[in-house]
Formats: sequence, C-alpha cells, structure tokens
Amino acid sequence: MAYTLFLFFSFIQSLDLAAMAATLRPNFCSESYPQVEFIVKDVMKKAMKKNQESGGPIWEVKLGRLDSLTASQEDSNQIMPSPRSNATYLIDLFSRFNLSVQDLVALSGSHSTGKGKCFSIVFRLYNQSGSGRPDPTIEPRFREKLDKLCPLRGDGNVTGVDLDATPEIFDNQYFKDIVNARGF
Repeated sequence: MAYTLFLFFSFIQSLDLAAMAATLRPNFCSESYPQVEFIVKDVMKKAMKKNQESGGPIWEVKLGRLDSLTASQEDSNQIMPSPRSNATYLIDLFSRFNLSVQDLVALSGSHSTGKGKCFSIVFRLYNQSGSGRPDPTIEPRFREKLDKLCPLRGDGNVTGVDLDATPEIFDNQYFKDIVNARGF
C-alpha cells in the first residue's frame, strides 16, 4: 500500500503545480489532465484493496475539500511534522487542530504498514540532536541493520526501511517496536 501511495504522490508531484495554482478553477484538473480522475481512482482502489488484505480498517471517505479550492506546498510544510519532531511538538501541533493525544496515537498507528526513506532516520543514526553521535535509545541490533541500509552520506532517497517488524500487516507491531527501542 505504501508503495502504491508513493507512486500516486510521485505522479501528483510530476504535475506542474505552479501552473495549476496560477489557473486553478473548478474542473481545472479534469480539463487539463483528463486521465487524472481515472488514475487517482485506480491508485486508491489498489491501495484500499492492499490495506484490506493486510487486515487494515475500511471506511468510506467522502471526496472533495470543504476548506479550500487551492493547495499550497508552503502551507503544507507548516503543518506536516518533521521526522525529527518530538512528542511535545506533535501534541502541540495536533492541539492546534483540536486533535487530542489519543488522535495522535491513532494516526501514528498508520505507520503499521509500509516503508520509509533513509533521509527520515539518518539524523538519529549519525547526528542525534546535533551531537555527531547516534541516538543512544535505538536498540543496537536494530541500529546495525539501519546503518547497513542507510550508511552515512548514503542516498537519502533509498526506500526500504520497514516502518515496523511486520510492514505488510496492519497490526499494533509499530507500537511494540517503539516500546522495544526499534521504532523508526
């Protein structure tokens, strides 16, 4: 599922978003990119099927936005937490949107399936808190595995870091791994 969503978002990133934003109007995407609706629906159907096969929850999601007719990368960057975000920051960020700690924990559980990129973890492996040293809270054998996959000065775009020990199954392993110092 994560790879399917990665492909979907890669497709979205390949679109000329600056040109879209400059001329955004109702039906802009469907007129400018007639296949986009088919592609999005197809990708989402595949992702939902993969999610269901892995034991993940299923629910109906209404399409469309009620809050805006535009999208902004700058605005998105303001609200998307960094992999370096600590719990205090995340709790504060969620509270700005009237979301609770329970909501934060529930959303964190979505990391039960999929893979991450090396750039999301290298700071913990080689320069935790600007110390030039690894994060001492990472379980040593797990860190060795990550060191091999994401070497210092390696390609940060390498994808393949499992988000938990069971990346193909929607379960609570993500939380168990965090408790056992094997959290991504």
